[in-house]
Amino acid sequence: MNTQAQTLALDIQKAFDGLWSWDVAGDRLQTSDRWRRLLGYGADSPFARLSDWLVLVHPENRDAMEALVLGCAQGCGRYFEQEHRCLHRGGEYRWMLLRGGWVREEGDRPRCLAGTYARISGRKQGEAAARRMEFERASILEAALDPIVMTDGEGNIAEFNPAAEELFGYRRADVLERNLADFIEPAPTREARRLRLRLFLDSGEGAVLGRRVDVQAIRSDGTRVSCEMALSSIQAEDGRLFTAYLRDVSERHRFEDELLRAKNEAERASRAKSEFLSRMSHELRTPLNAIMGFAQLLQADLQEPLSSEQAESVGEIHNAGEHLLALIDDILDLSNIDSGQMELASEPVDLYTLIGDSLRSLSALAEQFAIHLRTFEPSPEAEGCQVIGDHRLLRTALINLLSNAIKYNREDGEVWVEIARHGDRVRLLVADTGPGLTDSDLAAAFEPFVRLHADTRPVPGTGIGLTLTLRIVEAMNGRVGATSEPGAGSRFWLELPVAVAPELPLSANAGV
Repeated sequence: MNTQAQTLALDIQKAFDGLWSWDVAGDRLQTSDRWRRLLGYGADSPFARLSDWLVLVHPENRDAMEALVLGCAQGCGRYFEQEHRCLHRGGEYRWMLLRGGWVREEGDRPRCLAGTYARISGRKQGEAAARRMEFERASILEAALDPIVMTDGEGNIAEFNPAAEELFGYRRADVLERNLADFIEPAPTREARRLRLRLFLDSGEGAVLGRRVDVQAIRSDGTRVSCEMALSSIQAEDGRLFTAYLRDVSERHRFEDELLRAKNEAERASRAKSEFLSRMSHELRTPLNAIMGFAQLLQADLQEPLSSEQAESVGEIHNAGEHLLALIDDILDLSNIDSGQMELASEPVDLYTLIGDSLRSLSALAEQFAIHLRTFEPSPEAEGCQVIGDHRLLRTALINLLSNAIKYNREDGEVWVEIARHGDRVRLLVADTGPGLTDSDLAAAFEPFVRLHADTRPVPGTGIGLTLTLRIVEAMNGRVGATSEPGAGSRFWLELPVAVAPELPLSANAGV
């Protein structure tokens, strides 16, 4: 026996796998107990000849297996190994590995072949799982709508999916093993990115991993595309791997730029509108004050008193002037609040005084519309209650609610005010016995220049009273709301932070 044959024999004796030998001339097959157990057999093994074993080899592997063993027996190669599937006694095919070679020879041909037999089903399953994972990974990369770029620890590109090809304008084959930093930032900052990547590799920490960052993707034609990039990493056997997920956000940035331009334009237009209204208000005040002044002079002229008809006409002129002046003041206040130019006082406002003054100022209007203002019977707690706000503007807001309750009421209707405590806030509620509002009416009530049912009820006004009330109260850190039901009247309320917070009853009626 030559040296190679002796070495092979020693290897066979030490092997944990099954052992076999085949006498070529006599076609006698000998197998170890381990060999037989691998296929589910015991001492009653049916394997006496080579063909007894070959018949168990899977039909797809049998011809190749037979050709390999017989070829070696005929001198075509001294050693061989072959993976194949073999039928187990239990009825299922298992992956096996047959290794063998010459152990006794006669001239240029062997007299006996021998070797090992090993089960490799676990390895095959692992390989199959790896192939499935690779297939799934490739499928994900292929089907992903967003660009995905995989790199090694140095940032060199290892994978480049079709979406990345479309984004960057390169073919996959053209960018493999090139550095990702060459494609995602302008040239002056690429070295800085490499340094940050190296810092992460050395320390395991980085500012980019685990969050989204804005980068510029550099296309093959030199143009740049705004992208959002998320970078993740895993530790593989051969080093750390990175995956960059990119998304083209140029359209989003364009929309954000347009939105910003529109916002700036709207703010500019709002400032221009406020400036125009402010100037026009001042310009209108001058002739209006002159008109009202002359009307007052005519009314006060004792030397040449006006006739009753003239006095009535001059009174109409004066009343119209007062109405127009109030309208100008409202428009100017609304414009100043919308533009942020209104200076609001933040001071304690006594509700008893505020409600009493407001109701007294509207007594003539209530008499004109035949509306009864309920008698005011304040409780001691209500007299001392205060809220934080601007007294003048809060009075304007309350008068707006009261005047609407009067003008949109039914004949011989009633209007009253209630005060209620809600935590650290106080609510002033103006209630009426009018025809009420539908839900759609309530939804539109606070819109500027909306006059509900103006076509059926000839009520004077401009439709900005509730809008102004809403803006005033919100500017004072308050809230405004309303409830109503057709046929059951309406309740509009405003709510402000309490300054002095005595214990209040559930409600306190106010009137004149």
